[in-house]
Amino acid sequence: MRTDTNIITQLGVISGLLLGAAAVHAAPPPLEVLTPAGGETWIAGETVTLVWQATDPVDYVDIYLIKGGAWYASIGYVPMADGQMDWEICPALGDGDDYTLHMVGCDTAGRLVHAITWPFTITGSLPRPTLTVTSPAGGEIWDVSVSYPPKTIAWDSTDASGAVHIDLLRSGQLFRELGYVAADAGNFEWTPCCLTGDGNDYSIRLSIDACGPGLETTSEEFTIAGSMEPPVTVTSPVTCAVWPAGSPRQISWEAEGDVGDRVYEVDLYRNGVFYRYLGWHVHATGLLWTMDSRIGDDADYTIRVAQMVACGDAPEGFSIPFRIRTTDSDRDGDVDITDFNGFAFCFNGPNRPPAHVTSSGYCVQFDQDADGDVDLMDFANFQACFNGYNRPPRCP
Repeated sequence: MRTDTNIITQLGVISGLLLGAAAVHAAPPPLEVLTPAGGETWIAGETVTLVWQATDPVDYVDIYLIKGGAWYASIGYVPMADGQMDWEICPALGDGDDYTLHMVGCDTAGRLVHAITWPFTITGSLPRPTLTVTSPAGGEIWDVSVSYPPKTIAWDSTDASGAVHIDLLRSGQLFRELGYVAADAGNFEWTPCCLTGDGNDYSIRLSIDACGPGLETTSEEFTIAGSMEPPVTVTSPVTCAVWPAGSPRQISWEAEGDVGDRVYEVDLYRNGVFYRYLGWHVHATGLLWTMDSRIGDDADYTIRVAQMVACGDAPEGFSIPFRIRTTDSDRDGDVDITDFNGFAFCFNGPNRPPAHVTSSGYCVQFDQDADGDVDLMDFANFQACFNGYNRPPRCP
């Protein structure tokens, strides 16, 4: 039985609420936080017990720390029926009297339930760690046309621990992950590839997983010069492309001198790291790829096309980064009423951020046109994929 009409009706109710139209008041979510109740003062570094009660507990409850009304850190998740969790407050979390907790879970009917506490205070925090890029300082020209010693990426840090992740950005977007070392190492050696690509808009980003929000810093822009033209040029996907998961899309490329006697491997990279093998094709005519409906999130994807050779380095080329959006929010291979409930959870109209923001970026997948909101334009794309329980999506 088709349920598109029912979906439109439900979305109309949501739109009415957002526009201030009269609506039937739903019962309060069956989840209540008992501790903190609001007004407490907790000391950074101590362990406290979070307590809640749920009238219809099922599965897990996610617990997030909010500061000043904005997401600050993920505390963890435990079975909702446990009713409590010990939280060791990070010693360097940061002082403030505007902390709240947000708990999110589901009831047995699959409906989202959530609870937000009144503000409480955290005090006695140690200084937050710092991280600053010292090399490149900006304005350098790194010539990759001949063999040079590795380039040194260096930084200063205080109170930083764990690993620092090093990324190469181009025009402010992730271009390639370079690696990671201990934060106290202070430097990282990188040998640029002659196929990197000329440009004066490169920068280095360093990041550390710190308690509370992660610590991140970016260098000023520098230049890479002397790059070779890539033997393979990927022509599709194009700049700023957003491909809907579950639909077929043409991957195409060009290779100089190809007369039909070459074989190419096609791979998908996610945030600069190999993600999955897509297939192979003879000569540079392209590959039709039907995406799995279960992939897609807030990540930069690139396509790698490499000529298959018996020995030596494989001539290769990478596409411009693009995005993949899925409407199959629970990744079960279909787009059904459960996924619609997820869409309704995020829907907030044009030119406004999604109604709910989580550390996992849950609502990003429903922003089908990647314009920063979840509105009726995104619903049109969602409806195009909707096909009911246990059926493959019918995305165009």
